Amino acid sequence: MVDIEVSLDGGETIVPNFDWQDLNSNSDFDPYSSSTSPGAIILVVLSFWALAISVPGLTWHIRNRNLPAASMVGWIVYLNLINIINALLWPNDNINSWWNGQVYCDLVIKLSIAGGMGLVGSLACIMRALAQALDTNNIRLMPSKSQRIRQLVLENFLCVILPLALALLHFAIQPLRFYIFAIAGCEASYNNRWYTVLLSFIWPPVICVVNGYYAILLIIRIYRYRRDFSSILASSTSGMNKSRFLRLFVSALTVLLVAIPTQAYALYVNAVNIQNDSWTPASWQTIVYVPTYGTVFPDCWIHVGIAVPVFLCFGWGKDANSVYRSWLRLLGFTKVFPALAAKTDNSSLLPSPVTNKR
Repeated sequence: MVDIEVSLDGGETIVPNFDWQDLNSNSDFDPYSSSTSPGAIILVVLSFWALAISVPGLTWHIRNRNLPAASMVGWIVYLNLINIINALLWPNDNINSWWNGQVYCDLVIKLSIAGGMGLVGSLACIMRALAQALDTNNIRLMPSKSQRIRQLVLENFLCVILPLALALLHFAIQPLRFYIFAIAGCEASYNNRWYTVLLSFIWPPVICVVNGYYAILLIIRIYRYRRDFSSILASSTSGMNKSRFLRLFVSALTVLLVAIPTQAYALYVNAVNIQNDSWTPASWQTIVYVPTYGTVFPDCWIHVGIAVPVFLCFGWGKDANSVYRSWLRLLGFTKVFPALAAKTDNSSLLPSPVTNKR
């Protein structure tokens, strides 16, 4: 790839120049082609599909005030939305026609950093809640006030506070403003110092280890209590039946199995490339344009893929039908189909500190 630095003085965008010698290795590449990459078109279509099928699950979890589940699905929706916007803004390698992304990319890269942490943090909350639902040594008919407060604090810390903290800490470890890649769009920049690993890349894998512990514990408990599964859930404070429990577990486990190798790889790559040279101040007004020759980054496809288990678990069945019915009622279809006015079951998929309060 070719990195083209763009200096921005007083907000002025200077069109970059190519170093043609760097392009000799790819003689078929036309840097001034304005043709939209096929990869960009495919990514937009699939990301829109992934976003659309994730919305029913997001609506359901928000309605039931399930912060961890809503956070997990919400970040999936966000990542696919950014896939769409970025591929539409930078669909080809003609960098002379590119928008510099100021303000938009500044916000997107911080939210994307928060999203990576928020996704694994929400998974940890989900796995913990599911494990507690099958903890036969600590079954309670109703959580105490202190338990609800602890759960609320933990959920907000892992789903909101820690992700935002990592996003803000990025200001201390970014060597330049941001990168813009063809199709993938805005990407964060990191310096290759040891403190970058400690301030950013180590935390998602640490939370993934916690997720892995709860996932293994859940598998053991599901197998151990397979004959009394439904009765244990009925006596717990989860408010879940067997079907909802397993759907939530399968969706969270699938996303986790994708998150673990990707987060571990990011940690490994940055750890092995640590340099010990002297610190240099950040070049805050430098943007780097990078043509990709029509290649779509793997993480863009991952964002599409993790929406599939969410849809398979929450996009159909009784829960999803209640969401679809509510949308049709809002659109006024009750006059045409009076049966839409019938009430549906709105019980929660997770024990919420709010909804469980008496």
